[in-house]
Amino acid sequence: RSFFAMKTMDKSSVVKNALARKVVTEKHLLERVAQSPFCLRLHATYMDENFIYILTEVAECGDLMEHMINLNIIPYINARYYTACLCLGIAHCHQAKFVHRDVKPENCLVFANGRVKLGDFGLSKELPYSVDLGDGTRSVCTLAFTMCGTPEFLAPEFIFSRGYDQRVDWWAFGCVLYEMLFAASPFVTNDLKTTFTRICDAASGKLPSNMKDDLSQTDESAASFLKGLICNKETRLAGSGNLGEITEHQYFDNFRWDQFRAETMKPPPVPPNKVLEAKPDFAGFFQNEISPFEGDNSEFAGFI
Repeated sequence: RSFFAMKTMDKSSVVKNALARKVVTEKHLLERVAQSPFCLRLHATYMDENFIYILTEVAECGDLMEHMINLNIIPYINARYYTACLCLGIAHCHQAKFVHRDVKPENCLVFANGRVKLGDFGLSKELPYSVDLGDGTRSVCTLAFTMCGTPEFLAPEFIFSRGYDQRVDWWAFGCVLYEMLFAASPFVTNDLKTTFTRICDAASGKLPSNMKDDLSQTDESAASFLKGLICNKETRLAGSGNLGEITEHQYFDNFRWDQFRAETMKPPPVPPNKVLEAKPDFAGFFQNEISPFEGDNSEFAGFI
């Protein structure tokens, strides 16, 4: 038997919340990374009278956040394997000319072969993109400005509101690794303003005391790697588009990238397969009352 995941969206709700363009964009960006072994694979999209559907592969073992909760701290060697998966997934997004904007453990999906793939492209943004100036000409924009994502994973560029690019994904990538190694976010507090202040301070080299303590107690190469990701955008690893700054960093010393890419490297212990263990439960799946879609299907042009 084969298993798939299906994302179902009510067309009326999508249009009401002005999300039609966003949904079509998500589909197009999934298509761009469909051949990446480190991004969630799109199989098909469908549309009927009232709903739109996105059919993808299913992450049999849940997401990285569930795994981290169960283990508390991810062993160093295992974290390095997951980091290798994620850095290639992010790189494939950037090669496909878009920024993910929501890299976090919940969007790092764990598969039965032990690999982690980047998922949930709902906040992704094509970059660069062109804008119609209204006079028959178009301008190319290399920065995005929308504030979105999860607060403790936001790069300082979001907060400064002066525009950002693909480098925000590498900051979030560093925050994910930090959580794997230390079971805590370096920035999260009970106050959003304080969280943002700590993020902005870190960009200028003023690390929170908890982060300093953690980095002083870990492997020197891991500390250097994290400091190279959670820093200002000008010096951030891979910020110039050179992935070698990450893959050739001392953090990956003795890591056999050839074996990793060929899938001959032994993965970390695989979490339980939730799909095989699941029992069918259709409660709430079928709705008795559906709001008929009475809008214009041209809103979803390009979806199928």
